[in-house]
Amino acid sequence: MKKNIIKAVLSLVLFAGIFYACSENSDEKETIKLKSDMTPSPVIDNATIGYLGNDGNFTPINQALLVGYWKYKHNLPEDTTFSNVQILGGTSENGTAIYVVTGRSDNGVVSATSVLKPFGGAGSGMYLMQGSTCTCTSVSCASDTGCQASATNGCVCSSCSGDCKKISTVETSFARVFAYLKSIGVGK
Repeated sequence: MKKNIIKAVLSLVLFAGIFYACSENSDEKETIKLKSDMTPSPVIDNATIGYLGNDGNFTPINQALLVGYWKYKHNLPEDTTFSNVQILGGTSENGTAIYVVTGRSDNGVVSATSVLKPFGGAGSGMYLMQGSTCTCTSVSCASDTGCQASATNGCVCSSCSGDCKKISTVETSFARVFAYLKSIGVGK
């Protein structure tokens, strides 16, 4: 009888500890999460990211220009590299469709996310840069998934065992920014 009571108390203490650890970072509560049960995977393959040029036409960008944008807007070191950039699409917990382009630097220090908007009708595979971009930087969390950026509901960084620096921007004219980056040789 005593063993069962002790097990029950220990289980309750363990559950309370896990619950407290998961809810310690108040910013995490604001994060819009993709549903994990989506079929197929929330990663969108064969998609094109772009912006509306001054002429109102869709202008595609490559990964080098996107990474150049993140570096420029968030003062990232020039040697920061991102080899795994993905476009994610899914549904928020409240049923809203969301799309982002996200990447983690090769050294694990920087996580960057930009909000996207579908363009050109269903099935076109084209997504516009929406305006909100978030980067989270942490040397302490470089070896795990902590300090992960989310830009879908403000700029939110996931919990991290060390310091986590957050930078957020909202862009109003991607045409101007990308024209500038192209003029200085970024993304070529």
